[in-house]
Amino acid sequence: MTTVLTETMVVKQEEERTIQLSTVDIPSIKVVETETEIKNRREKNRDNDNSLYHVFLTWTLYTVHFLFITYVAVKTLYRYMYTKFNMIRYNQSILQRIQHDKTQLTKIPQHLSINVSRELLSTRSLKDWEETMYNISFMTCWAWEFGIKEVSVYDASGVLKSMSVDLYKQQSAMLYEWIKTSTFEEKKRPAIKFTILSSENGKQHIGKVTREMALVKDIIDMKLVDEYIHVDTISDPDLMIVYDGLPHNYISLDGYPPWHIRLTEITNCSHYHQLNYHLFSECLYRFSKVEQRFGR
Repeated sequence: MTTVLTETMVVKQEEERTIQLSTVDIPSIKVVETETEIKNRREKNRDNDNSLYHVFLTWTLYTVHFLFITYVAVKTLYRYMYTKFNMIRYNQSILQRIQHDKTQLTKIPQHLSINVSRELLSTRSLKDWEETMYNISFMTCWAWEFGIKEVSVYDASGVLKSMSVDLYKQQSAMLYEWIKTSTFEEKKRPAIKFTILSSENGKQHIGKVTREMALVKDIIDMKLVDEYIHVDTISDPDLMIVYDGLPHNYISLDGYPPWHIRLTEITNCSHYHQLNYHLFSECLYRFSKVEQRFGR
């Protein structure tokens, strides 16, 4: 019995040693990466970093873009409201002056012509021409309010004629907005006739008319010339305002169509560089005081 127990204990001791050896003496296994695997792992980490950086940059860009658009929208809205408010207040002030001036003036020209002097052509920028277009468009609203039936603008350089599409659109839009605020009776009044002229409508037009008459008619007299000269063009202006030139006493018309100004009252306002209501009303008062005898 003792022998069996001894053998059993020896077997158990051997098993325990075996188990201990199996857990202690097992060598550690080291995983060795190849250069390709290391490179791929680094690139993957870099891609993850770049992806986060890209997301951050994209978010920042969109945020800046959104803030800029918001700034532009707010600024544009502010300018629009500010201009609209000032225009309403300015129009109300001018309307009061127009109502007063209408009671004081004894006569109103049927055709008003604006001559933009060529003397300061080299100094005018695009912004100056845009301001001129705006002032002319606004002036046609005052002219309509006074009952003037026709307004023409003469620019010998041809700059305004090259911008005629924009000028016609602006003038029509501003006059339309002005008429909307008028009374029902005033709205029945026809819209103003608006024409843009350049040096092409001066001597060149007379030369063209002369050739046409020479080809068609054998006998040419003053009545025939007058009839041909007014085909597809303006009527004779009653009042011409020359402005935005050099301050001098003489008047330079810069090649304005000569046949149309036989009976025109010409006002020299070269020292004025902005077509505002003060200049407009001053010229109307001058015209109202002039006695036209028509050669008698």
